[in-house]
Amino acid sequence: MARPYVERHIHALSLAHACVQLGARMRTISYITGLTHTELAKLYPSGERVFKCGRLPASADWLIDKTNVLVRAELSIFAAIFCRLIDSDFGLSDAVVAGYKMYANMCAGPSRISFDRAFDVACHLKGIWAHPTASIALYPCPQCHSLYLSSIGNLSAASDGCVFCRLLARYDRDPRIQAMFPCRRVPVRSRHSVCALAHVKADT
Repeated sequence: MARPYVERHIHALSLAHACVQLGARMRTISYITGLTHTELAKLYPSGERVFKCGRLPASADWLIDKTNVLVRAELSIFAAIFCRLIDSDFGLSDAVVAGYKMYANMCAGPSRISFDRAFDVACHLKGIWAHPTASIALYPCPQCHSLYLSSIGNLSAASDGCVFCRLLARYDRDPRIQAMFPCRRVPVRSRHSVCALAHVKADT
């Protein structure tokens, strides 16, 4: 049953507030909530100054080819959480906001992905909002069984290993990866916490 208008509007306002708290651009908030720029400017009298400036990239190249492995790992973690929420009957807007909060809470330190970047991933992944054609997908790594982001049809991890495989291979000699995935008790098959998080991510 469709929500009454008043209930939908209240929900949109609540989402808008959550997005502002997460540092979203006005354009991002407008897509997620359905509120216009004019309506958002009235809600926040300082207008655009409340929101971050700048434009989102037009293609998904920035997350596939132009980021380091640490960023790509966090992008995959957010994407997996977002997709699991969708599968659990969350609406798209709620899944982006709740998924980003869950992802940020999982990070050992400050998250490397901004809310606007996470929104862009959701758009490219599901073919929605700013990017109506899907261009990326989550694939299970045949080696470590983690879910990782890649361009649609790109299954290179079948032979090269996914981003989590590469992080695991570098774990013992890279303090940045150790800080990102602090050591903790893990299953025998997952010797380091980077691999453990990858398995948790796939099952989240």
